[in-house]
Amino acid sequence: MFTRSNGTTGSSSPADTAGQTGLGPKPQIADRTPASPSMPSSMPAAPAVSAKDSEGAKRLSIISNDLTIMGQDLKIISKSALQVDGEIQGEIRGIDVTVGKLGKVVGTIAAETVTVDGQVMGAIQAVKVTMRTNARVEGDVHHQSLTIEEGAVFDGRSKRHDNSAELVTQIDQSRDGTPASSAPTTSNAGSQSATPPTLQS
Repeated sequence: MFTRSNGTTGSSSPADTAGQTGLGPKPQIADRTPASPSMPSSMPAAPAVSAKDSEGAKRLSIISNDLTIMGQDLKIISKSALQVDGEIQGEIRGIDVTVGKLGKVVGTIAAETVTVDGQVMGAIQAVKVTMRTNARVEGDVHHQSLTIEEGAVFDGRSKRHDNSAELVTQIDQSRDGTPASSAPTTSNAGSQSATPPTLQS
């Protein structure tokens, strides 16, 4: 209640009271604090790599298709699997030799297993020989097991050996060192001939 100057009385509204006291309704302030992203309870584990897979990945040697290796009496010896996608002019000795679709070998190949999907111009000596669809082989093949897929071209003679141990022995001798029959000779002047270049992987 309040008394006007003319002697009348009246009641003040809440708005008037607010204007007289200078206090208005309390403003509402929104909370602008950004919410923190929720973190997953656990991170996904990385795929485990077994020692066997790691070892297997290290036991493959690859000659890519942008490489050409050549040389007089060149010999490549591999003690692991060998993939040939480039060109080699020389002999190859190994355990498991694969000539890819773009691969080319001009020379002999001796290994326990030979798979050809490219071109080989020379003899092949292996316990197991497989010629894929794109294979082109010109030379004799000594083997115990021979598989020729449809589309492969084979121009040469095939000789099967019943005794695989005989083939393996010959292959091991070729891989471990130069056979006695092809050892370097000494000239009449007493100087030894140059040793053929050898690449090992």
